[in-house]
Amino acid sequence: MRQAPQISKKHVKIVVQLLLFFFLAGVLAAFWRMTYSARPEKEANPTVSLEIIRNKVSAAAAFNDYSLVVDERGPGYALHFEGQIIDGHLYGKIESYDLEIYSNHEQFFVKDSKVITEWKEAGKAELGGLAFLAGDPFVLLSELLSDKQILAVEGPVRMVEDIACQTYFLEIPPPELRILTHFEEDATLDKLQLYLWFAEDNLFMHRMALLLSITVKEEKIQLYRIYNLRPGVIEMPENLPNFTAASR
Repeated sequence: MRQAPQISKKHVKIVVQLLLFFFLAGVLAAFWRMTYSARPEKEANPTVSLEIIRNKVSAAAAFNDYSLVVDERGPGYALHFEGQIIDGHLYGKIESYDLEIYSNHEQFFVKDSKVITEWKEAGKAELGGLAFLAGDPFVLLSELLSDKQILAVEGPVRMVEDIACQTYFLEIPPPELRILTHFEEDATLDKLQLYLWFAEDNLFMHRMALLLSITVKEEKIQLYRIYNLRPGVIEMPENLPNFTAASR
């Protein structure tokens, strides 16, 4: 009969050490889980009442005179508008199109140095996407904030040209695409995100950014538009069109 294998003291010592190692490893793992789970999670940005946002927008809209720079980027194109708004009247230029624009809400006038040498009244449809670029940001905001299902979140304080601004992020149920961009035919707005920057000292709105996720003919694209506002303006150019006379 074969004898049972003999277990030496050395083997016993190794087994004991292994058992002790696994025991200590289990204790350390349990301690780590307890310690990690006890740590407070990073606080999420607090949600805010939509009424707070509307009140801040209303206070910012009380600033009647400001310069306005708008940049828009989409698939294969970029547009840049520089101008100003005085008492609801907007004047500015889109240099890449050699185009001057003067407007009062829905009424637009345009001219350039070659083809339209005199101010000509033009509807939004005739201007295509350019009319959406050169628009009063507060008129657009009033339409976007009319939805009651908006999620608003307070972000961190950010600096805009050395001015401390309270930021907000809003996710808005997609409105009608026609109020935002010229992409209408065979296009749907899937998602709209809005970012706002308000000066902490006087609630002037220094920046507004839009991110649009759009499906155009089954192709998904993203469009970015940023409005930069600054207090103070220069005088409007002379010989601007007369709205009263033009509307007759």
